[in-house]
Amino acid sequence: MAGLDAALDLHYAGLLADARQPDDDRPDGGRRGDDQSGDGWSGDDRSGGGWSDDLGLVGPDAFRAAMAALPTGVSVLTTRHDGGVWGMTVGSLTSLSLRPPLLLVCLRRGSTSLELLAERGRFAVSVLAADQGPVADAFARPRDPGTAAESCAELAGLPVVDGALAWFTCRHRHTYLGGDHAIVIGAVEHATHRDGDPLVRHASRYHRLHPSTASEGTP
Repeated sequence: MAGLDAALDLHYAGLLADARQPDDDRPDGGRRGDDQSGDGWSGDDRSGGGWSDDLGLVGPDAFRAAMAALPTGVSVLTTRHDGGVWGMTVGSLTSLSLRPPLLLVCLRRGSTSLELLAERGRFAVSVLAADQGPVADAFARPRDPGTAAESCAELAGLPVVDGALAWFTCRHRHTYLGGDHAIVIGAVEHATHRDGDPLVRHASRYHRLHPSTASEGTP
């Protein structure tokens, strides 16, 4: 355990040092936000954020397969970019705090969306409805601003997905690095919702909640 703890300490220290470097000084010699594979479900950062595979931990394929057993809601994160809309599908939306109201999403390190959120300072999250699987698939690929705008409305000056179940507009509060992803925390400015069934992802497929399994609360 001592060896693993020391390796983790070195790993995170390296991530923080890398994040502080200007683009020209980064070890990969590249610019941030060059995401050719998209920000969707199949995105894979093969660099591992500097991670080593010799620490006695589970491999990424086994970890991904096991996590697919956890049902999650499906959301789309959006912001303004070059006068249009930039968006991506996320499955990691989580409420973090009620006072103050904070939420978090996880984005792959080096993704264009991560860079844009830091630059723009504000973003929105739309929780998708059960019939919006095609919207989730569309935003899981790199988005042309003009095309993305066709499925968006506006809330508090930010684009949101029309027909979704819930909408949040946020100010970018913090970004923390963790392995090959980053945890983005937003301070919630506005939150609204409507009744309806959510889109659910489980075992790499979209699902609807079965009426017989719905419950008002704990018996």
